[in-house]
Amino acid sequence: MVNLAGIVPLSTVDMRDKSAIVIFFSGCPFRCIYCQNYEYLESKNPVELDFVKEHIDRAAEFVDGAVFTGGEPTMQRDPLKELLEYSHEKGLITEIQTNGCDYPAIKDLLPYLDIISMDVKAPLNAKRYGEICGIDERFAERTVENIKSILSIKERKIEVKTTVYKEFVLGDFLEKIKEDLPKDIDWIIQRGNDERVPPNFNLTPLSDDEVKDIAKILSKDRKNVWIRTRAGDERIS
Repeated sequence: MVNLAGIVPLSTVDMRDKSAIVIFFSGCPFRCIYCQNYEYLESKNPVELDFVKEHIDRAAEFVDGAVFTGGEPTMQRDPLKELLEYSHEKGLITEIQTNGCDYPAIKDLLPYLDIISMDVKAPLNAKRYGEICGIDERFAERTVENIKSILSIKERKIEVKTTVYKEFVLGDFLEKIKEDLPKDIDWIIQRGNDERVPPNFNLTPLSDDEVKDIAKILSKDRKNVWIRTRAGDERIS
C-alpha cells in the first residue's frame, strides 16, 4: 500500500526537457511557511501499489520519465523503492523530489534513481532552517546534516531548488545558501507560488522578471544557475 495524494499522467514541466508521469505521495514531516502542497501533509488515501503500477504502465508508452514527489516521498520508503524499481525496469528516467531530511533513504534508493531534485530552503544552519520549515531545532540539525550528505553524492545528477519570496531577498539569505552549495550542482531559483499557498500565508510573491534579476546577481561567479517560473525552466549561467 501507498498513501497516495495523486497522479499526473503527463507533465512537461517537472522533469527538465522531458515528459514524465508525476506521482504525489501524502505526508511530510515539515510544515514550511509557504508549502504549495499543504493539503497533502496529513491526507489519507491508501491505495494498492498495483494501482500506481498500472498508471506507470500506461504512461511508459508515451513519457520519458517518472517523478516521485509529495509531500515527502521518503517517508514511505518501502513503497517508494518498489515503484522506483518498477519504473526503472520499464526504462523510465527516475527522479525524486525531496526535502533532503532522510539521507539513508536516498542512499538506499540510489540503484533505481537517475535524478535527485532537492529543496534547499534556507542557509544550512539549524535555527534558520527550523524557522522556514516549521520544525524544532534538533530535527533541523539532523536535516541540515542529511542535506549536506546528499549534496556530496557524486554518482547521480543532483539539482537544488530554492523557493524565493520578496522577504527572502533581504539581507544575505540567498548569498548564504549559495556559499553552502557545491558549484557543480544545478541551482534553480524558483518563483514562490502565490496561487497555491497555506491559509496563513503572509509572504510577498515576486514577479518572473524579479526572479530573473535575482538569479543573474547570484550567477556572477557561479555556473549552472536556473530560474523556474510558470513558463518553465530558463538557464541563467
